[in-house]
Amino acid sequence: MKRIHLALVSSGVIWLVAGCGGGYSTAYTDTTIPTAAVQITTANAPAVAKGAVAPAQSMTNTGSGMVGVVGVVAQTHMRSRSIRDIALADFNRARGLKFSPAAAGAIASLTLPCTTSGTVSVSFQDTDSSTTFTVGDVLIMAFNNCVEPTTATENGSTTNGSMTFAITSANGPLQFGAATGTSGAPFTASFTLTFSYFTSKDNVTNLTDSINGDISFSTSDNGTNTTGTMSGTSLRMDNSADGAFLMTNYSFSFTEANVVTTTSPYSFSVNMTIASVVANGSVTITTPTPFTGQGGGNPTAGVMVITGANNSNLTLTALSDGVNVQLVVDEDGTVGPIVPATINTTWAAI
Repeated sequence: MKRIHLALVSSGVIWLVAGCGGGYSTAYTDTTIPTAAVQITTANAPAVAKGAVAPAQSMTNTGSGMVGVVGVVAQTHMRSRSIRDIALADFNRARGLKFSPAAAGAIASLTLPCTTSGTVSVSFQDTDSSTTFTVGDVLIMAFNNCVEPTTATENGSTTNGSMTFAITSANGPLQFGAATGTSGAPFTASFTLTFSYFTSKDNVTNLTDSINGDISFSTSDNGTNTTGTMSGTSLRMDNSADGAFLMTNYSFSFTEANVVTTTSPYSFSVNMTIASVVANGSVTITTPTPFTGQGGGNPTAGVMVITGANNSNLTLTALSDGVNVQLVVDEDGTVGPIVPATINTTWAAI
């Protein structure tokens, strides 16, 4: 996803309405995703690896974002912001909103123009009439052909569909400081985020990401590092480069510096079942040893295990040079009769 620039007003009269709608983008496809477990072999291991790890890049990344599966697999095409980036940026944007007083539980709405063309409608349910986004409140952002321009740092985008936030807990200053425009630390919060036919097209590369599903997000900021967990029961993504995939019972955990440098450390782990068109079925992913690295580089340590049908499995082990990765394919998941095959490759080659 590309950055979504919204000029959200901080005050003004909000007309009370029942809700707001978002545009449906034809970029979202209803491609059938095969869900039967995949038998992993040395022949299909590259496709299984791609089908398992490429989607995770859309979920979250580390460092400069130049590396894939949460910092693991380098892609040949430009990638836009991850769902983690979008979720945190728009959650912070919601924290900064201030609405006019309304009766408790009332729904306030506002439609705003996007920078180039299109609109975004904001619907806010202020359960405690505090006029700010607090625990128990619900905020919906609905995009209708919202076009944002290309800047010096990122490509322009066209966004449709909607995303819904609901804060479930918060500890620390929920609203931003008026003087600095930033939140104080330490700060912890949890919220739910639901995507409904949310699509974003990169207007330079024409790559499109489409998202449907739910995320439970927990995050903590101690002023130096941000840690968090993204989990949920079902999240479908359709990417015009990587294909369609469906994550179920998923969990992503990460730690990253607030200000990323070439030496700042990061870590992440992934656990989920994922079905994809690329892998032609489903596999289960676990991370028994979290991946770790520095800045925007590939991991220099960590182990991921991808398990398919009949206990066949593929183990990815990051090597300390940050360039190479070892793949071990066990086609039958037993001591024998098939001897596991070891493949030495690079992150860039996967």
